[in-house]
Amino acid sequence: MSAESKPKRLRWILLAVALLAGGVSLVYAGSYRFIHAEEALYRVPKDAFGFDKTYVDTRGWGPREFAENPKIARSLVKARGAQALNELGDAVKELGDALEKK
Repeated sequence: MSAESKPKRLRWILLAVALLAGGVSLVYAGSYRFIHAEEALYRVPKDAFGFDKTYVDTRGWGPREFAENPKIARSLVKARGAQALNELGDAVKELGDALEKK
């Protein structure tokens, strides 16, 4: 193997890795919606693959904006509900631990 073929091979490998990483990123961005709400940044699955409204900042939204974007509102309610259930489970666990100590 000549000294010149090693840098060429390395360039091709680096290009392949960069293209693979870019492709994976595009699939990820097309499959999820990122909703920036007042309290957190939520990652929710999209109903269908696409790049429309991949990132949505709802921090300044009022009732009208949510009414005009029902899919985003529904996704945000689901995401908040999942987070609320996790927080409720943590609170119940802490309460159970506190009661066991008494």
